[in-house]
Amino acid sequence: MRRGWGGFSASTGAAKPR
Repeated sequence: MRRGWGGFSASTGAAKPR
């Protein structure tokens, strides 16, 4: 699930390094 961040993991759902 990458909506532009490229670091967002659907598994964790908390990784948003922008």
